[in-house]
Amino acid sequence: MNAVRDESILRERVSGDTFREIGERHGISTMRAHTVYSRAARQHLDDLQRRLLDNAKSDTDELEVLLVPGHSGPDFDAAITYLSWVTSALAERGVELQIHPRTAMNGVAFGLEDVTRSSR
Repeated sequence: MNAVRDESILRERVSGDTFREIGERHGISTMRAHTVYSRAARQHLDDLQRRLLDNAKSDTDELEVLLVPGHSGPDFDAAITYLSWVTSALAERGVELQIHPRTAMNGVAFGLEDVTRSSR
């Protein structure tokens, strides 16, 4: 397992690249690209969901925060695409998120809060 490659494949797929494009870029088959993505996505979402649940169970107002530098451009668009992917994927798992956006002079911060805790 190559963590750097796996993270790159996850990011590329979330950004909209096809498994064929990803496979060619990394020198692996389309099927292998799909397998790596599936595993990396599951692990990423498991970790995030665990942190959100821990935050929800604590007596503090802890949030998971996604920092997005800038207010436009390709990096901003990629971060918004990632945020959309995370919220959709967690919703499929039954996790309801409340997103707390905060603007800053040099970017945006999105606080993520699991609001399904009352049903757990």
